[in-house]
Amino acid sequence: MGTTWSVLLDGPREATVLAATRHDVEAVLASVNSSMSTYDPASELSRFNARELTTAIEVSAPLAEVLHDAQEVSIASGGAFDVTVGPLVEAWGFGARGRLPREPSDDEVASLLEAVGAHRL
Repeated sequence: MGTTWSVLLDGPREATVLAATRHDVEAVLASVNSSMSTYDPASELSRFNARELTTAIEVSAPLAEVLHDAQEVSIASGGAFDVTVGPLVEAWGFGARGRLPREPSDDEVASLLEAVGAHRL
């Protein structure tokens, strides 16, 4: 998701251990990325976010856990943490599409605010 990773090993450093560790870490990261990346339009989260319908859908257990935890943090923070603000982030040019040629209008922001909120998950 746009970053790098590293692992410090405390133990055997034989080539086979290093290769197996690298493989295992990359497999976990690929799984998380394919499920929860906002930059990959094919990820489970991107497909979830692209839905315009408000009917319930089945999601994987890891994504359900992350969304549940996000709702709990939103409640605990009085709404200061809100994973649904993606449309606002994009409108202001801080998202995957990058800078936009203009700031959103007050009407655009008001419309987006009607569609966000962790309670809508």
